[in-house]
Amino acid sequence: MPSQPSANKRNVREHTNNREHSKRGSAAGSFRLLGFGAAALLIASLGGCAVESPVADFTDIPLEDDIVLKEVSFRNDRGETIKALYAAPERSTPGPAVVLMHGSGGLFDPPDPGEPSHEIGPQFREWAALLYSQGYAVLMPASFYSRGFYEWGDQPDSMDKEDRLIMRVYDAHGALAYACDRPEIDCERIAAVGFSDGASVSTLAVHTRLDEVEGMEKLTPVEERPNFQMVIPYYPGCGFYGLVKINTDDPDEFYEPSVPVYMQHGDDDKLLDDCETRLDQTDTLTDLLGLSQNPFHLFVYNAGHSFDNDPRGSSEESARDEARSLTFELLDEMR
Repeated sequence: MPSQPSANKRNVREHTNNREHSKRGSAAGSFRLLGFGAAALLIASLGGCAVESPVADFTDIPLEDDIVLKEVSFRNDRGETIKALYAAPERSTPGPAVVLMHGSGGLFDPPDPGEPSHEIGPQFREWAALLYSQGYAVLMPASFYSRGFYEWGDQPDSMDKEDRLIMRVYDAHGALAYACDRPEIDCERIAAVGFSDGASVSTLAVHTRLDEVEGMEKLTPVEERPNFQMVIPYYPGCGFYGLVKINTDDPDEFYEPSVPVYMQHGDDDKLLDDCETRLDQTDTLTDLLGLSQNPFHLFVYNAGHSFDNDPRGSSEESARDEARSLTFELLDEMR
């Protein structure tokens, strides 16, 4: 563990105007052999059980200003069909895209008893409209709905938390592959933005040694699958339910991001502790490899969990606004 606080941890209350953002080239493709090093140099130079899905199709969802989220579907590497919502602005050449990974509450609002629900919550309506208006295609996989339940508490008894995390990593990579195949999307300019459970998913999805993680044996080989250019996770848990060891002194077992990770967290969130440990681990790897910069960045706000979705008071509203502003600054580097 480093004796001094990492330069990659930013207390946003104190350093709002002291952010460093380097221009980057493409981070698509794998960084299998020295994944962590490749991601850091890039900045410096610039399983589980399958659940039968009894759900019905959902209709297109209008947002605002003639933006319509259309139903699409793709198959992940476990052979599961995943429904998603998708919108892309009209453009003459392939452009950037963002895969949005929902949290434990699911993509859709829970319905009244006996009634289907195809209403997405305000958070995802806002994000979809914001991304679209800024020129990004947006793809939102409905991981839970596609498997017959709406939110974390509704999941089948046969599915434990490790199964859920594993299946959603498959969904993230399936969404990425689907986006890469669309002619209006540039495969080298796709980011992942996740929230809570979806943030854990997107963070784990870019682990350099993901293929060695339990349950990931069905993934397309790393040298054959695309990679996200960056990941921006909001208030994740970084323990990954033990799928990647956290209480270890062996650098070969550390979490190792293959692309830049820009994590947004709250100082009053109990999930922060494990993420600080991951930052310490990546600091150690940076030193061991003699790299100039750690690709794992942690921005800490005066806020609790879920401050983007349900801000409590003016400080969390400020945290939400600052985190979103930073997110779009980072995404703009893909434009």
